[in-house]
Amino acid sequence: MSREAIPHDRIEDVYPLTPTQQGMLFHDLMHPNSGVYVVQVSFTVYGAINEAAFAETWRALQKRHPVLRTAFAWEGLARPMQVVGREAPVGITDVDARGTSERERNSLLEGWLAEDLSQGFDPSRAPLMRVARIRLDERTTRIVWTYHHLLLDGWSLPLLLGEWIACYQAAARNESPPLGEAPRYREFVDWLEAQDQAASRAYWTEALEGCTPTHVSGGHRDPKETRQARTIRTLKPETTARLRAFARAERVTQSTVLQAAYGLVLGRHCEQDDVLFGLARSGRPHALDRIDERIGLFLNLLPTRVERHEVATIGDWLRALQARFVEQQRFEYSSLRDVHVASGVAADQQLFSSILVFENYPTLEGGSEDVPSDGLRICDVDVREHTNYPLNLYISGTDALELRLLYGLGHFTSSEADRLVGQIASTLDAIIQDGSRQVGSLTAASLAEIHEAHVAPNSTRRDSQPESVLESFRKQVTSGPTHPALVCGDTRLDYTTLAREVAAIAERLRATGIGEGRLVGICLPRTARLPIALLAVLSTGAAYVPLDPSFPEQRLRQIVEDSGIASVLVDDATEALARSLGAAPVRVDADNEAPCFELGEAARAQEALAYVIYTSGSTGRPKGVAVTHRNLENLLNSMAARIGFGGEDRFLAVTTFSFDIAMLELLLPLVTGGTLVLARDEDVRDDRRLAALIENEQIDALQATPATWRLLLAGGWEGRPGLCALCGGEVMDPELGRSLLERVDTLWNVYGPTETTIWSAALALSAEHLERDQVPIGGPLDETVLHVLDRNGRPVAVGLPGELCIGGAGVAAGYYRDPERTHERFIENPLALPNANSLPEAPILYRTGDRVVRNGDGTFRFLGRNDHQVKVRGFRIELGEIEAAMSAYPDVDQAVAVVLDERTARARIAGVVRLTGGRATGPGLATLTKDLRARLFESLPPYMVPGTIEIVPALPTTPNGKLDRAAVARLCTRATGSGGAPRTPLERSILDLWRDLLGVEKIGPADSFFELGGHSLLLVTSRERLHAELGHDVALVDLFRHPTAESLAAFLSVPDRDPLDADPVADEARRAAGATRRSTLRDRRRRAAGGPTG
Repeated sequence: MSREAIPHDRIEDVYPLTPTQQGMLFHDLMHPNSGVYVVQVSFTVYGAINEAAFAETWRALQKRHPVLRTAFAWEGLARPMQVVGREAPVGITDVDARGTSERERNSLLEGWLAEDLSQGFDPSRAPLMRVARIRLDERTTRIVWTYHHLLLDGWSLPLLLGEWIACYQAAARNESPPLGEAPRYREFVDWLEAQDQAASRAYWTEALEGCTPTHVSGGHRDPKETRQARTIRTLKPETTARLRAFARAERVTQSTVLQAAYGLVLGRHCEQDDVLFGLARSGRPHALDRIDERIGLFLNLLPTRVERHEVATIGDWLRALQARFVEQQRFEYSSLRDVHVASGVAADQQLFSSILVFENYPTLEGGSEDVPSDGLRICDVDVREHTNYPLNLYISGTDALELRLLYGLGHFTSSEADRLVGQIASTLDAIIQDGSRQVGSLTAASLAEIHEAHVAPNSTRRDSQPESVLESFRKQVTSGPTHPALVCGDTRLDYTTLAREVAAIAERLRATGIGEGRLVGICLPRTARLPIALLAVLSTGAAYVPLDPSFPEQRLRQIVEDSGIASVLVDDATEALARSLGAAPVRVDADNEAPCFELGEAARAQEALAYVIYTSGSTGRPKGVAVTHRNLENLLNSMAARIGFGGEDRFLAVTTFSFDIAMLELLLPLVTGGTLVLARDEDVRDDRRLAALIENEQIDALQATPATWRLLLAGGWEGRPGLCALCGGEVMDPELGRSLLERVDTLWNVYGPTETTIWSAALALSAEHLERDQVPIGGPLDETVLHVLDRNGRPVAVGLPGELCIGGAGVAAGYYRDPERTHERFIENPLALPNANSLPEAPILYRTGDRVVRNGDGTFRFLGRNDHQVKVRGFRIELGEIEAAMSAYPDVDQAVAVVLDERTARARIAGVVRLTGGRATGPGLATLTKDLRARLFESLPPYMVPGTIEIVPALPTTPNGKLDRAAVARLCTRATGSGGAPRTPLERSILDLWRDLLGVEKIGPADSFFELGGHSLLLVTSRERLHAELGHDVALVDLFRHPTAESLAAFLSVPDRDPLDADPVADEARRAAGATRRSTLRDRRRRAAGGPTG
């Protein structure tokens, strides 16, 4: 406020702000012109208005109450002050809405009110209020009185409106209003200044010890949106009467019961048993006389803590809560800022983001249209306001309580707000049923909500039994013996030839004693032999175990030892590796031929194992997921039907065999009579080769992780008409989804953990799905149920967070030879759902560890993990396994692994270690970290090795003494290389480009692009810039082969080097035939996805 805003000779008084006013002023200055803390009171007046009396009424009220003439000063002052002017005439605006229809009038009124509310005030300029008269017709006027909350609280409003009537009637008669002298607001400010602040701080320090900040938000997040809206739920009179009776019986107040219900609902949304919310206290001390008659801002917002005690009875719990509330009344004068300091919570973190206000104010009698000749009566009073909190619950009424929820449009949708206020009402109803029940009996969902969230969306029971993998494959061999089955490079096999190859390898396996109940390792590169080996193992009745030859030998040995594999299918390139692992190699390329394909009888048993696949384990060792034939059959049959994949389709397989989603790519085309096109390693790594393969092989379906799809897009891939695209393995961002939807025919967001057999849900995405801030998941497959449970295993309602638990035919048999971990994650289904005949059998649920919220449309929003499992470029990683590997290094005392830029294209793993003795500086540390990373490459797959490792003297902890992983992540810096001078101009140019791309200052010619945080997507960008800036066109596969600047420069300097491997070009006849086929298949897939054809 400028010093000239109110001249000295026009100042009546100056005094400090109350703590509540200080907070409101701060938020007003933080969000200027947002309408924050602006209150808008409107009411209808019937009859002709005496304009002179109307204006005199406002002058009389301002003269009577200094707060209505107050402005606020802060510039150049040690503390903000409120300045009372001797006068501050209020402006009166007239709006004419006569002559309009009721619909037009209502629209005009709503628009005007919204515009007026958003204008706000300049706190340094009095008056902080304005008045408008909106003429609706000849007898009806709507009065709008807008003021800043800095001036008045809710209690003052009916007092002032009552005075307004008295003053107007007196002015209309040319009389003085029959009102005595009003008590002054300054007396309250002086009283506050004299209170014992030390006692207040001591109380709040104890009351909030160990508290957890509570922040509630819906699925809609838009930081730029500051508007607020409201929704109202009115309780039935009989419900309100039961609440009163229950409160009397339990010897608590109604407000205690309502606070408890609100706290429980907030706790469910935040997954906390200990929550904080702001409670608006009247702040009117009885030490001041006539306190109930005073006008001003007495209200104080202070935290209320609600702790859920499962075993306590509801009655005892409520009485304990009330005792705490009563104790806090002695300190209602406390400053929220001081309370925050006392809590020990960091100053930059809010204690709460929601408030509760009880509007038990003095009542103003309503009026009617029959206006007395000597004055006016007020009708239809409505109050609107705007706070800086995203969630505000106002409770008012007597015979029928009204729950009015004011919510931020940048945090909640209208449907989310409606659900939330409904949950408050249903929780309140559950509380008042019986006070002798335990608090733990208060479920997170009513029967109707359970049906909506857990029965209706999971009605996926299938009538027919799916055929086995081998039965389906044999059927395709019989019905289409010459149809193309497998393509890999120059290898092209029809179904008859493929079946003979399978039978030949199966015969060799049987000759070594492989059969029912045995496990066989498959350690092969990406050649045509890979899917053949897979089917061969299944045909013997055995189960296969993927062994990726690119993995470190130590990790493969762990898998072999844990699974008990005795035999491994190999070729010339991997035979020596298998022998080093202690397993007997069985060559897939030996010279023997079986005359026909034979179906192994043992493979018909649905509960027999089909494969055991090893994933990252939190204990430091990988764990094997045991998948049965029933699991696999359900997945293949469901996905074929869901995406509309049939015998004329061609599926491109690009995923590494060690990643479970590869099983869908390898088997789906072969059990449906389609064609499997297996991409070689050099095709998968190079976006141009991959794009060419998609086009030249006339691909109809492609499944990939977001990282692979980004790789294609980064290389300029323009898409393919008719392509069915599956994206999964990690969270898909909306931007990627929109880019893909423009380039393909159908886009599916697929979701599922390895433990429920590849995918459990597949959602055909629309443009509407991709308008959200997060791409939803959903659409359970056949014979699959998706339940969201709270921490106590209870079903939650739509809109409430919990852990996603999956049941049905896809749930694996558990972790191989690991009953303890199986018992932990595979739990007995605790749900007894009503009217659940349409649900598939699901005696066991798998706890995914994924925190989700079910949306109103049946889809899910992913919230994060409840453990330390992460996804980086599609790979599932247990950070605990990385930490265990780092901790095994001799000099490491503590180790932490974190993900930086999670859920983005730049996601990467970083390590932070504390050395024995806390040493963090000195010679030899660079060598130590380099050696540590080298050791990690010996035991972990390359995608799990941290790109950077920081050495710190101590690991940061929270106030509760727990490891602060967020703070650990902030310690991580970009990678640094060894440095060193480039030897040639080309090396120097490459290093300059990589410094900019990787954000690394120190990098030398011998430093690896990948060890400094590079990955395939950045490699595409590197290739494009090499071409654009340096004039070198190079294949991605060659960039993989030459990861250092010196080796790449040497490669690029070779004379007469062919810049790119030539890609085969299909002839025009095949292209034309493919276009016709794609049109037919496109219609079929659109029907499967529920979309239009043609």
